[in-house]
Amino acid sequence: MTYFYRQPKIGLALSGGGARGLAHIGVLKVLEQEGIPIDFLAGTSMGGVIAAAYASGLSADYIEKEALRMARLRNLITLLDRSLPRRGLVEGQKVQEYLTTYLGDKTFEEMKIPLSLVAVDLIRGQEVVLNSGSVVDAVRATVSLPGVFAPFRLGDYLLVDGGVLNNLPADVVRGMGANVVIAV
Repeated sequence: MTYFYRQPKIGLALSGGGARGLAHIGVLKVLEQEGIPIDFLAGTSMGGVIAAAYASGLSADYIEKEALRMARLRNLITLLDRSLPRRGLVEGQKVQEYLTTYLGDKTFEEMKIPLSLVAVDLIRGQEVVLNSGSVVDAVRATVSLPGVFAPFRLGDYLLVDGGVLNNLPADVVRGMGANVVIAV
């Protein structure tokens, strides 16, 4: 009888949770230090921001430095643009501009690691897995926490934070082909 060893395909699912994003970065740093490759990434909300940055090729160290820089109150204030009429406290255009400087105008197809981000369509009340087109648009959608950010229109969808329905997209990364899933 012949046995074939199948190399595991490792997927990393990063949850939402604001400041928890720093924990995601710590996990990425450990995986890098241990030489554990990530074959697939999925994220929602803050986990989506970190997943997109890492999938684009930015190192965990760089992501950590940028996250700490942005955590300073005066830096965060630069991202606030009031929403009138009120669809949320923040319209989100400045956040999208920041994301563009951070991630460029890359598409999902240009990511170094296959990436999926989760959002929720307010019109249909359903989870939407974003894995093609503009990464910045998808990140803007997945961070659109209702009441804080205005929903993000993408095609026929009116999208908000994926954490509303799926805060830890382990099922998404498994669906991408991962047979080993690390969920944070």
